[in-house]
Amino acid sequence: MVEQYTLMLFVSVVRRAEPGWRPEKVWVRSAGAGWTAEHGLLADAESIRGGPATGIHVPRELLIQPMGRRVLAGGVGDDEVLADSEGFTGRLKHALGPLVGRVPLDIGLAAEIAGASPRTVRLWLHEEGSSWRRLLDEMRFEYSRSRMIRTDAKMADIALELGYTDASHFTRAFRRWTAMTPSEFRSRLRAPRD
Repeated sequence: MVEQYTLMLFVSVVRRAEPGWRPEKVWVRSAGAGWTAEHGLLADAESIRGGPATGIHVPRELLIQPMGRRVLAGGVGDDEVLADSEGFTGRLKHALGPLVGRVPLDIGLAAEIAGASPRTVRLWLHEEGSSWRRLLDEMRFEYSRSRMIRTDAKMADIALELGYTDASHFTRAFRRWTAMTPSEFRSRLRAPRD
């Protein structure tokens, strides 16, 4: 299941640059990964099983294509609605969302995804009334809120996943976002409603 999610995440990122693209070759770690032939986006791909990592082959011409405003505005299905309704800030948030809690998010990564310089990304965010810090705070809050609702994860673990070196830094940031500590927030989320 994790391999399927990982592969589809990879494919969705590339499809932002080239809607309709399908990988020609995929690598899966599990030897019995016959599901790739049954999956619509992976059905035509050569599947190499039992490898050291999960991955997809992306042609060089797609790798060098920037994902600036034009490309981030493209998409299929739900992405079209997102592109029309949320602008660059929403699309960048959508592109970075799956990475929250998995890799450290910084303006350099956002710039790489957008195919622009960090300064240009900050300018585009500013033009839409946002900022890198505000975007990062919103994504961190949404991630922590989701983890609090769906799991019994310790606050210290959530703080580490979000890149905080100390749980007290996470608590201060969370209080800034909600005027509550993470524990108070979780208690209210789980309190029975009348």
